[in-house]
Amino acid sequence: MERPWLFILEDSEERAAAMTRLLLDAYGPEAFRIFPTAREGIAWLEENFAGLEVISLDHDLGEPGPGKPREDGMQVVQWLVEVAPPIARIIIHSANPPAAAAMAKRLEWADFFVKQVFPDFTVAGPDNPWLRLVEEFRAKQRWELRGLTEPPRPPMNPRDVGETPPKGGPIDHRTIDVGATIREVMSDPYAVHVITMAMADESAGVPLRPPPLDEGLDLMAWGCEGQEEMDIRLTPEDAPPEGLATFVRLPEEAQQAILRRASYLYLRHFQFKGRNWLRLRFKPSVD
Repeated sequence: MERPWLFILEDSEERAAAMTRLLLDAYGPEAFRIFPTAREGIAWLEENFAGLEVISLDHDLGEPGPGKPREDGMQVVQWLVEVAPPIARIIIHSANPPAAAAMAKRLEWADFFVKQVFPDFTVAGPDNPWLRLVEEFRAKQRWELRGLTEPPRPPMNPRDVGETPPKGGPIDHRTIDVGATIREVMSDPYAVHVITMAMADESAGVPLRPPPLDEGLDLMAWGCEGQEEMDIRLTPEDAPPEGLATFVRLPEEAQQAILRRASYLYLRHFQFKGRNWLRLRFKPSVD
């Protein structure tokens, strides 16, 4: 059974029915899930976010009343910003322009890719603007995360472009920008593989093995040992992004420690496959 790849937050029964008709014709019933409240949507996202490719959010979710607290799409946005890596592409389909703009700005600030579309469902079939945007986002997402026969390779000296920490010592994992890093490496099966390895090692308390500070023969010997330990070739199908479902639910500091460990594993095992450092991203330094 296909896992849902499209999440929709929509409380209007009329709009939800129109969306359902469009999606059933285009993709079938397993492709999507629609939730009328932020609370229900967030509960589902907590268990299923890793498989999503496109998220479509309304803002206004009805008026509060007895036993019904106020809910809106910004609550889901806040969950995404605080918990989820910026992987899935997001559509804001609210008819409330100021609220839609605020949602988009908040998501963009957190590095999500966002577009707004007015929820006009008077247009049926493949020409519907919302459906066309869903199709565009899905196509781009699948190309980026799964469609590459070989993931992009980092430059041979990524230190020069800010993808590894400055020279002069081991990585301070507290400076790693988790969301930006995951967005950068999701299409690289070698990165996904070492992150899952690092999760297991971190949980088991395996001692950290940073590379030698000497970037000459010592580093080469260290890498040769790693090559012998793991001489494998990976494709996107071998280590898909869904393999990080557990990782994305961990606290930030645990994620940062895992990414530091993963960067060492990446260099140790794959430097002779032309990959060198994992493409870590770092938070701006505050002097």
